[in-house]
This record gives sequence, structure tokens and C-alpha cells, in this order.
Amino acid sequence: MSDSKTLHILLAGGGTGGHVMPIANVIQTIESGDYPPHKLYRYGSKKSLEYTISQKLNQTLSTPVIFRSLSSGKIRRDRSFSSFLHNIRDMIRVIRGTLQALYYLRRDHIDVIWCKGGYVAGPVIFASRIWGIPLIVHESDTRMGLINRLASRHAKAIFTAFDNVHNDAQVVGQLLSDDFAHERSRTDFATLIGHQTQANQTHVLVMWGSQWSQSLYQSLAQAMRMRPDIYRAYTFIVIGGILSKDLNKLFDSYDNVIVLDFLTPPQLALCYQYCDIALTRAGTTSLAEQKLRDMLLIMVPIPRTHDQRTNAERYVENHGDIMIEQNEALSHQLDMVFTALRAYRKTSKHNETSRLNTIRRPKERLIQTLFSFSS
Repeated sequence: MSDSKTLHILLAGGGTGGHVMPIANVIQTIESGDYPPHKLYRYGSKKSLEYTISQKLNQTLSTPVIFRSLSSGKIRRDRSFSSFLHNIRDMIRVIRGTLQALYYLRRDHIDVIWCKGGYVAGPVIFASRIWGIPLIVHESDTRMGLINRLASRHAKAIFTAFDNVHNDAQVVGQLLSDDFAHERSRTDFATLIGHQTQANQTHVLVMWGSQWSQSLYQSLAQAMRMRPDIYRAYTFIVIGGILSKDLNKLFDSYDNVIVLDFLTPPQLALCYQYCDIALTRAGTTSLAEQKLRDMLLIMVPIPRTHDQRTNAERYVENHGDIMIEQNEALSHQLDMVFTALRAYRKTSKHNETSRLNTIRRPKERLIQTLFSFSS
């Protein structure tokens, strides 16, 4: 250990919300709990989601997480000439990032590393092998990503959210925020969406994100325009993010569509509580959060990734949720689904205590393993 009193923990991973937000959730749990003396570090790209979330998180923490900027690159596995050139450039970035990680790991006296996955963690796991620093892994998806596969070769402990992901893994579940367990009033929900709601209304939360998703929103607007008899039974709440300006214009003529900007985890949790259906992609963290609030999931996996399709298929098989394809027939598929649902209303199967236990168990298992290296 770096000294007899303080455990230095590095949390590595990023690139997407599925890697970044679980790390933020664990940081919040550590900092709100009674744990031995410690210092937390985040290594990642400076102009990135992991940096932005770390900065926001530090505004709420009594002891800020220390962020170190590393160079990193992503290896593309298709065989085009363009990808070949990008891979050469990014390999140079990975080598540079590994040298930076070697320096920071020694300077920060890192005792243990948790790898969450994502290409930005690559330099860290390469450097950790050289210095012999203990490493643990958590994989959220139904199939282990490339970086976590590499990390798992010399990991001291491997955790997964699903079974049959890795032979040596402990299955613990997803790493979610406590915010998604708590109950809040319908008045809070009405204030958030700027619209009075009734207990018998069916609310549909639309959160397809911004990447590769504009055509999905356009298909929904087209379906609503062509078949108002189907969709007027529902109130749609669209999380627009960086597309909010465009989506406000797209849905401006529909009085049953509300477009919201970026939401904080507590605000998103409020939407999950009072919405019955999610029109969503198939990222594992979002699916777990939505299912925790007993929502019916209508999933449109990103076509470019096999992981999202595998995730969606598992929810269809285990929970009876619905998967539809992102293609030219999307509007017609939506018509059929919403006609069959007939203003579906969810039934809550979990109370606040059971949700909180479900959320905290995986995080506590992971945190206990991290702090086991302080002895």
C-alpha cells in the first residue's frame, strides 16, 4: 500500500454512459458511506463524458475525485483502408496513453484498480500489468467487451451483471444509483414535465439518445401524424438532449408530446416512476433502471452493435418485453405495437425497500472487494 492509512483507488473506464454512470454511482456510494481512509482517482480523456461527469460529481462531494487526463484510442475491427489509417493513429495514442498511465500510477501510489470497460481504460490496464497493481473488473453487458476481456486475464476478481458472461465471474447485477429506488410525488412529476397528469394516463418515455437516432424520432412523428387514432391515448415524454431544439420543432404540433432537455439522475428516476412504457435503446444500464421501475420496454437496438441486440433478446425472453428493428418499416412496427398495447398501464411489483436492496447489493460487493486491498 502507498502508506499505512490511505487506500488509493483508481476507477478506470469511460467513453459511453454505460461505462461512466456506474462508476459515478459507486463513487457516490463510497463517499456517502463509512469506509476506511481512501483517495479516489479517475483516469480518462479530458474532452469526454467521463471528465464532464467527474466535474459535476465533484461539486457534490466533500473530497473531490482526482482526474488525470490520458491519451487513448479505439481499435476498429473492419477492414477498410480508412479504418486501417485510423488504427495506426489510435495505436500511437494508446502507446502514449500507456506511458502516461505508467507515470500516473506510480506518482499517485495506486493500490488497486477497478476497470469498468471502454477503450479509454486500455492504457490503464496495460500499465497496471507492468507495475503489477491488483485489478478488478465489472462487465455490465451480456457479452464481455474487448477491454474487459483483456483486463480479466490478470484480474484478481471479475464481476458481471448477467450469468454466462465469464467462467470465473461472480454475478452481482448492475451498478445503479440509489436515486432510482426512491418514491416521489405525482406533483413533482407534473412540475418536471410542465404538464398536469392524471392517474389513469398512460405515459411513454422516449429516450433513444442522439447518436444514430434522428430517423427514429422522425418515424414516431410520422406514425403519430398518419394514425392519430392509435397514439392519442398516450402521453409521450421525449428526452431530447442535444437534439432538443430539433425535436421541439418535430413534435410542436402534437399536444400529447412533451420534449425535455438533459435530465439529472433524480429527474430521470421521477420519469421512470410515473411512466408506464419506455421507447428505448438497449444499453444495459438504462434497461436495468427502467425494469427496476416495472416499465414495459419497447427496445430498438442500435444496428451497429451486437451487444444491444443480445441485451434486448434477453429482456424479451426473461421479461416479455418487445424488440423492434430500426428500418424503413419502423412506423408500421410502432403502429402494431401501440395498437396491441391498448393504453397499457404498468403494475408495480417492487417497493422502495426492495428496490434499494437490489441496487445496493452489487455496489457493496464491489466496494468490499476494493477495500479488501487495504489490509
